[in-house]
Amino acid sequence: MSEPKPAKSQVIFWVFLFFAIATAVVLISVFNIRSRHERQQAAIVEINRLRGITETQVRRPWGIPDRLWPSVDHLFVHLEKVDFNSKKVNDDDLRLLQDTDHVWKLLLHNTEITDAGVQYLKDMPQLRVLTLGNTKVSDAGLANLTGITTLIDLSLGNDKHGDAGLVHIGKITSLRMLTVGGADITDAGLAHLSKLRKLKTLRLSGAQITDAGLKQFSSLRNLHLLEISGTNITDASLTDLGSFSKLKRLALVDCPLRGPGLAELGRLKNLQSLQLTHTRIDDDGLRYLPRLSRLRSLNLSDSNINGAGLQHLSGLPELHSLTLQNTGVKNAGLEHIAKLKKLSGLILTNCPIDKAGLEKLRNAPELSYLNLNDTPIDDDAVAALAMLQKLKVLQLKNTAVTPDGIARLQEALPDCKVYTDP
Repeated sequence: MSEPKPAKSQVIFWVFLFFAIATAVVLISVFNIRSRHERQQAAIVEINRLRGITETQVRRPWGIPDRLWPSVDHLFVHLEKVDFNSKKVNDDDLRLLQDTDHVWKLLLHNTEITDAGVQYLKDMPQLRVLTLGNTKVSDAGLANLTGITTLIDLSLGNDKHGDAGLVHIGKITSLRMLTVGGADITDAGLAHLSKLRKLKTLRLSGAQITDAGLKQFSSLRNLHLLEISGTNITDASLTDLGSFSKLKRLALVDCPLRGPGLAELGRLKNLQSLQLTHTRIDDDGLRYLPRLSRLRSLNLSDSNINGAGLQHLSGLPELHSLTLQNTGVKNAGLEHIAKLKKLSGLILTNCPIDKAGLEKLRNAPELSYLNLNDTPIDDDAVAALAMLQKLKVLQLKNTAVTPDGIARLQEALPDCKVYTDP
């Protein structure tokens, strides 16, 4: 026997029920979207009143017909970035963020935020970038960040954090970028950062950090950028740094380096940018640099270089940018610099050079940016500078070059922007 067919009334009932439920779902969704939009708009108004900077983005969901979109697009404007840097905001103001679901970048540097305010960040489901430098957030307050599994970029600045704070930071294993510093950070505390194996960028400072501390980073094999400043690391630590094969940018600032350890950096075959500023490196220490054959940018500012060691830079065929600010580089050293065929940017701020040295630069074929601020040059150097026909930017602030000399330069180099004192 065949199955009895359902009565027509039953079919109508089930069809009606289906459409009723579907309609209810749509109405509830529309109500929720509109309600969320209104709360978000109110939050944006209040954020702007606090002089915060907001950035929104329209995100069109799949399935909305073209003919309907113009009438509903305003409902899908999402607040994605909030900048409170250096604004007078407090913990209660962060309650506003509870009415936003799509903020992924939040900047709170130099604000009055405390541990109490950080608790509100746990309710931000898409937060990926966060700055908290120069706030009142303590080491204990950082525990509130451990549950934010979406966080990939955290900047705590060169703040007052110590080893206790690193305990919590080490639990945020989603991090790709981290900036942290503090007088109470020690070698022992750095062990907690060794768990952050996805890190690609690390900026670190702390006066108590020594060579032993850097040995804790052996597991951070994905680092592309490493900046270490204000520490007590010496040339001995460069042996450990030489093992980071993916490193492209390295900055060692305000450290008691002398130079011999630079030989270990020769293993960094992918290194393109090297900053060695406020160190004790002298001309002899530069003889190890030619091993960095892919280096494109080198900053040796505030070191003990006088110029003779610049001859070793001829072994850097890809060097495009060289900074020698506040060094003792003299005229003779510029002869070595002129041999860098791909050099396009040169900073000689506060170096004891004059016309005789600048004449040597005429053999630098690609030089397009030259900074001579705070040097003893005068109008006698104009003729030498006029020979640098590829110059696009020339900095001459706080020099003895007169307005007449500037006029002659601009006539000789019509495509060059010359910056002088007001």
